[in-house]
Amino acid sequence: MDNSENTRSVCSCCGATIETDDYYTFEGSILCDDCYHSETVTCEHCGDRIWADDNAGSDSMPLCNSCYDDYYTTCECCGRIIRRDYANYDDDDDYAYCETHDTGDDRYDDVAHVCWCVLLFTNFGRRHKTKTIPQICGAVSQ
Repeated sequence: MDNSENTRSVCSCCGATIETDDYYTFEGSILCDDCYHSETVTCEHCGDRIWADDNAGSDSMPLCNSCYDDYYTTCECCGRIIRRDYANYDDDDDYAYCETHDTGDDRYDDVAHVCWCVLLFTNFGRRHKTKTIPQICGAVSQ
């Protein structure tokens, strides 16, 4: 038996034998190149590498839990991740809203209602071609 076979590393994720020195160690695990790039991501805020399963952000904006907790929140209406310093809060609740869903209009007390009406209009707009979103939900008096 060749001595080099005994010293070859095995990927902790996929079990592949790593033929070269092209592998990564991450949190005590040995990872092949493919698994390193598919099973881990880099936090967009601090640059630390984390397991993809521990991503507190999104696929397009991965965040470690610490950075998400300290600097980010999620829009209550659309689920978009936003920086805390850019979040808008309604006077009536403690929910965060992105700039798209912060109407600033007292006629829309329930932002989720406005989003539902947009969804309703988008999905069933063919039935209401001549009506606007406010006319469909009655949120704006004529």
